[in-house]
Amino acid sequence: KRKEITLLMPSENESLHLLEMAIEITKSHNLERYEISAFAKKGFYSRHNTGYWIGRPFIGFGPSAFSYLPFRRFQTIPHFLRWIKKVDNGEDPTEFQEELCPKAHKRELLALHLRLLQGFSLSDFTNRWGELSIETASLLKKWEEEEFLEKEGDKLLLTSKGALFYDHLASEII
Repeated sequence: KRKEITLLMPSENESLHLLEMAIEITKSHNLERYEISAFAKKGFYSRHNTGYWIGRPFIGFGPSAFSYLPFRRFQTIPHFLRWIKKVDNGEDPTEFQEELCPKAHKRELLALHLRLLQGFSLSDFTNRWGELSIETASLLKKWEEEEFLEKEGDKLLLTSKGALFYDHLASEII
């Protein structure tokens, strides 16, 4: 099956062309790309999803729900009957939880912040989460020189070239 699906996948050039078409079509309908994979009318960006990209804590309820608190994320049991049995018995329905060390947490949040195409304040980020490591700061500087990132005053943002390579950049940060 995987091989069959791979044969149907567009080439990188076709994918790029399709993305460019999608951006133009959405623009023609007064939608702007405000995040790597989201478009909306100006002023109507998803507050819910934006919360993920800026590291806002959230609690999910019900089976399969994810929650995030600084340095910790967890998920409840995805199977409804197993979940309800735990709840009925007064037991914790958490199936998965992960504690993030501060360095890994900061790198992940930096990668998530970069999803927002309008950029973000680097000083606000470091005031909230701490200074960037020398390695991470060097990586950002290198990407700025390679025109994947740009700075507008204190604001750090992906260029259009950087948006095309977001997945690769994020994986290098994390």
